[in-house]
Amino acid sequence: MQPRAPVLYGGGFQMTMDMEPGAVARRSWDVWNGGDLGALDALVDDESQNFGQPSGKARTRAILTAWRTAFPDLTFVVEEEIVHEDRVAHRVTVRGTYLGTFKLLGLESVKPTGRSFEVMQIHMSRVRNGRTVEHWGARDDLGMLRQLGVLPASVAP
Repeated sequence: MQPRAPVLYGGGFQMTMDMEPGAVARRSWDVWNGGDLGALDALVDDESQNFGQPSGKARTRAILTAWRTAFPDLTFVVEEEIVHEDRVAHRVTVRGTYLGTFKLLGLESVKPTGRSFEVMQIHMSRVRNGRTVEHWGARDDLGMLRQLGVLPASVAP
């Protein structure tokens, strides 16, 4: 594999195309789609933050593992991307089938329903030196839980 040529980026900083924030964020979705924990280490900074909380590689691995365990067919499809300097925003469609224990969102005791979901999410990342250092997201967890049969489809007034 030949090294990629550096490109001028954000105020004169040079980086290779592999380090470009959009490329890093897109590779992150490939990791989430495939569950490749080894590849995750190359994309996440040791001192990264997720939703304003310290996460680092270990916590990010745990989150990825929890999602992939609960939803083995989990997929993220990037519908739209905006890159500005060191920040990347993605609008994604997320799909999965609830087949395993979900150790997030307080659902540890909820038996998998075997039902599928499809929701839109917005994710924003900040990338430095080819690694994600900060992540925020707006997810439709309520819509997901309703589609999975964990919550009722509607609540009476």
